[in-house]
Formats: sequence, structure tokens, C-alpha cells
Amino acid sequence: LVDASGTSFGTACVLDCWSGPLHALPAMLVENSHDPITRTWSGVAQVLAAIYVDEEVGYETIVTVLRLKHTGSLIKI
Repeated sequence: LVDASGTSFGTACVLDCWSGPLHALPAMLVENSHDPITRTWSGVAQVLAAIYVDEEVGYETIVTVLRLKHTGSLIKI
């Protein structure tokens, strides 16, 4: 688990993976998001639009969601 700046948050295993259009994203995956803003479909779209400024983000945008379980200690890179 590493963020865009290279900061490590330890290790994790993938519990679930879902890929499809944003409008079909299962509520049980959205509502459990770590970021309160992304606990709704419109919030996910808003965050994606802010990150991918050169892309058009809408409800037909294909997204992939991973549900992770932390498995290790915090590791600094």
C-alpha cells in the first residue's frame, strides 16, 4: 500500500475486486470507503474528476474498486 508520493502504509491482501461503470458500483463497496467524500457515487465522480483533470469522468466511466485488508506493520520506504 503506497500512495502517489511513495509513502508506504504497509501491506494488504485483496479481499474483493469489482470493475464496471461508475453507475453500477455496488453500494456496499461505496459506503465502506475510507474517505467520507467517496461514500456516494457523486462523491466518487467528483474525486475522480479532480484527479483525472484531462479525462471526462461521468457515470459511464469504468472504475475498479479493491477491498483490502491490512496484513502487516507500517513500513517506511
